[in-house]
Amino acid sequence: MLKNSINQSVDDTCNYTDDVTDSLPLMNDEQNVQFLGAPIKVLPDGHLTIYSAVFLIANGALGVGMLNFPQAYLAAGGVKVALAVQSTLLVFIIGAFLILAYCADHSQAQTYQNVILFMLGQRAQIISQIVICIYFFGSCITYIIVIGEQLSSVICFACKCQKNPYTDKRFLFAIFGVFLLLPLCLQRKLKILAYTSFFGGFGAVFIASVVVYRYFIGSNGHPANYKEPGHADWKSAFASLPVICFGFQCHVSSVPVYADLKNRSLKKFFVSSLLAMVVCASAYTLVGAFGYKTFGANTKPDILENYDSGDHLVIAARVAIVLILWTSFAICTFVARTVIDGIFLTLINKTENEAEEAEQFRRYVQTIVWFILVLFLAAVVPNISVAIDFIGGIAAMFIFIFPGLCLLQTVNLKKTSFQRQDIVIIIVSFIYLILGTFIFGQVTALAFKTHIFKHKT
Repeated sequence: MLKNSINQSVDDTCNYTDDVTDSLPLMNDEQNVQFLGAPIKVLPDGHLTIYSAVFLIANGALGVGMLNFPQAYLAAGGVKVALAVQSTLLVFIIGAFLILAYCADHSQAQTYQNVILFMLGQRAQIISQIVICIYFFGSCITYIIVIGEQLSSVICFACKCQKNPYTDKRFLFAIFGVFLLLPLCLQRKLKILAYTSFFGGFGAVFIASVVVYRYFIGSNGHPANYKEPGHADWKSAFASLPVICFGFQCHVSSVPVYADLKNRSLKKFFVSSLLAMVVCASAYTLVGAFGYKTFGANTKPDILENYDSGDHLVIAARVAIVLILWTSFAICTFVARTVIDGIFLTLINKTENEAEEAEQFRRYVQTIVWFILVLFLAAVVPNISVAIDFIGGIAAMFIFIFPGLCLLQTVNLKKTSFQRQDIVIIIVSFIYLILGTFIFGQVTALAFKTHIFKHKT
């Protein structure tokens, strides 16, 4: 039934008109049809297999969030409550992939923001582009700092040395970034990332295995590390929302994966997304549940910090998280670069052939400038917890708000009567919008209260 509604929307959209207006209301069907009336260009066949797509989508989510899940389980009041919240949100998270799959399939869009353009219009696309850049810029800063911290601990252990300028995380993430991250980020296509993403998937499995193993044998032989958590009421369940949304957000990077899928189809795209969520949910649940059960109220934001610094398995886990972030950083940069390039081409008003001729030059310049800015801010602002608190709520916009608006747009709201399928779509759309607005508002308000208003009082 959803497919019929979207097919109707696509048929209307393909009625070409030369009338383009800059004052389009967000959800006005008729005017949006005029603006989006250009014929749809069919995408060429991609290169990614379904298995490569699973790893790429999963790596778009796997990263720093994995290390935060044990504390999220603690904040939620325990494993049962956290799993209930996580399972409920997963239904909507997977449903958002289904919505995006339909929209991407019918619009033949290569990026998340172009799906928004096709479904919601230019204003919504501009908003999504700004939000995407802010979110992934903050994510890249987070990743590069964590990479530096993990490498610093690994090298200090390997060389049996104390902290010095050569083991400083700023020096290490700069060296790692220039020689390993930047070459990966300069690639035009995602195909090469499919190979590196394997290491990221292996790293996630290894970290989960270490946490589970240490639970069953006792944390380094120190059961005293465990502290019984205090009592938590039902309101504490909401405390895990930001971490869960941040951890499962890979919807933006999933659309380029769809565009580069070999023999792409709606079924393949959704199956890839579903399997990726299974991988992420399994890793997060194992790390979250067993990490929380091992340390209880003593659980730290980075679960690896709870273990002894000389633990060989933990050192290996630190290497694994670096492998995960190696790929995740490149995927974030790839997605952000497509947004920046789209804005740039719109401003200079180049033809498609002219834009293609200078593609490599633009790609190198945009990537290098982005990379330098990330390294600079990671060096001068090493504690980015404030930034993460603010961008954490943005994940809800990608998972709930934008897909909810896209789903609502598949129904002609100007009809005098609605069929049952239309009513179901409208109800589901509003559930997405309400849930996304609630999560975004709660996380943002808490960030302001904690980091801004707190200093004024």
